Amino acid sequence: MKILQAYAIINEASNTNALKGIASKFENLDIHYVTDIENIVAGMGIQNFQLLILDEGLPDEDIKKLHRIVELLHPDAVVSEFNLANEDYILYKLSGLMLRWEEAHSDGKINFIDNPL
Repeated sequence: MKILQAYAIINEASNTNALKGIASKFENLDIHYVTDIENIVAGMGIQNFQLLILDEGLPDEDIKKLHRIVELLHPDAVVSEFNLANEDYILYKLSGLMLRWEEAHSDGKINFIDNPL
């Protein structure tokens, strides 16, 4: 199974313990945690990832900026906003994303998306 490469862009004030704990349960998921938005933006063109997790605690303008950049430079990547204070939500989102990732890399053809509706 192909590894899902992900970046999580986190507000410095946010607690990542729940996300890291839940993510560690998925063997086909590799998340790199970043708090310096300008660094990730500067390197966005050379980064290789399929999932970008945005902390809902980031300022709205940064979230919008990251959505636009990923749309231009990585149109096939999924961008998903996470509430890092809610463990149930994190488990729900990651489980759903990982299920779709595994389906997308199975023998059948299914696209990897965050929200199919």
